[in-house]
Amino acid sequence: MSRSAALTFKNQTCSPALMLSLFRMTSEILVETRNPKAVANEDSSSLKDGRSMSDNDFKEVLAKLQLGIDQMMQQQSLHNEAQMKEQAKQTAIVARQHKHQVLGWALSQLKDLHSPHEFQCRFLDKKTKDVSSFPSSMIVRNILLSFMQDKGVVIDDRILKTSGKDEFSDSNKKVFCDKISGEINGLIGLKPVVRVLRNEMTIFCPDFS
Repeated sequence: MSRSAALTFKNQTCSPALMLSLFRMTSEILVETRNPKAVANEDSSSLKDGRSMSDNDFKEVLAKLQLGIDQMMQQQSLHNEAQMKEQAKQTAIVARQHKHQVLGWALSQLKDLHSPHEFQCRFLDKKTKDVSSFPSSMIVRNILLSFMQDKGVVIDDRILKTSGKDEFSDSNKKVFCDKISGEINGLIGLKPVVRVLRNEMTIFCPDFS
């Protein structure tokens, strides 16, 4: 190893405190190695004037310094990882609180089932084949309550009443889905997530983080 050999920092960024620790450690190692008493039992030919280091001495210094750096960097990495986990935890708590505040406010806006923005929907029961009607605020309320419990809601087999009698086609179902998604978006300020699970359209709460 030549005296110009570089020490490995493993692409880590050192904090000022860590740099100060490294400087102190380096100084201590160099003082120890350059102290004539520390090498009194070695061949005097390895020292020129009591201060200069031989190649072996230099390699030993680098090895000690590299070991110290590796240990410090590992500790710094563990510290940073712990900080990131704690920050992520706090962010999740704040996001959840914000989510419940927004959903609570949205639910409070649905007290009047006969608001001017109300529209009628139709639902097909797959088992009985019966078709029933219900106001849009009813399903919006059920969806918001499910969002507060971190659950999704199946909105398949539902259409707008104006779609035509019992026309539960995929296109009419999508029109209903888009309409309900728009209503929820207007209340909470975020567009809900719609996925097809087990061949059924299911609506989920958006990410509030």
